[in-house]
Amino acid sequence: MKFQPECVSCLFEQLKRSLISCKSGITTEEILHHQREVMKRLIDLPFTQFRHPIVAKVVYGLINEILNDPDPFKKAKIEFQNTGKKLYPKLKEMVKDSNNPLLKACIFSIMGNAIDLGAPTTIDIENDIQQNTEEDLLINDFIDFKKDLNKAESILIVGDNTGEIFFDKVLVEEILKIYPNKKIFFSVRTAPIINDATMEDAIFTGLDKICSVIESAPYPGMILEKSTPEFIDRFNTSDLIIMKGQGNFETSDNLKPKGLIYFFLKAKCPTIQKILNIPIGGLVLKKRKI
Repeated sequence: MKFQPECVSCLFEQLKRSLISCKSGITTEEILHHQREVMKRLIDLPFTQFRHPIVAKVVYGLINEILNDPDPFKKAKIEFQNTGKKLYPKLKEMVKDSNNPLLKACIFSIMGNAIDLGAPTTIDIENDIQQNTEEDLLINDFIDFKKDLNKAESILIVGDNTGEIFFDKVLVEEILKIYPNKKIFFSVRTAPIINDATMEDAIFTGLDKICSVIESAPYPGMILEKSTPEFIDRFNTSDLIIMKGQGNFETSDNLKPKGLIYFFLKAKCPTIQKILNIPIGGLVLKKRKI
């Protein structure tokens, strides 16, 4: 997906929200000063590098510098992890009681994508899971997904946010319950960026006990050429790839792996709303058409 003009204003809004939440008593003048600094850095960024995760890394890299903290959202991430841990037993029970457990697990994995500090939407995940139905999937390629999953031997899940990965764990467990011989790899970021999941978060969740957890890159989206050799190999050789969240969706245009790609995400901004032609808040289980 090409970087859109409206993405610039969104990133400036993210910078403002992040500074207000992380730096007590910050003034309007200080915020404007830091927004000017972002403008300077974006002007110096080659136009070929104008991809959402790279530009976002510029913004959040500046936040790290301002706060002198490599992980300024650590407190919020811990809260999200604790929320995911608390909800996990309920999610498992609801999947178990469902008439279609795999579909229910997919819906929960997608619902978990609401846990996103970079999005302008309100997070109310506990209410969301109580109200969920199959009709919440406004783009629903589940039938194709089930057929392709059945044929796949190796699966890569490109993870997104902290807390959300408890919802993904429910999906991984359901897949392994149905297909115990599937090889599943789950990727996390190599370093903290916004509230994206890292290896530390995956271990806290227990994902490392049920599948192979690997690291990708320190970006809030997938930049394949900047990823670890292990991730590049898994991405290029897996039979089925599940890409979680908007950041990964936004960076998928020119990728040509061997395997089929499915997007699991919640629409959280007007740009995605326009591209997918669904309302903000809509849930998406979409097969990438080659």
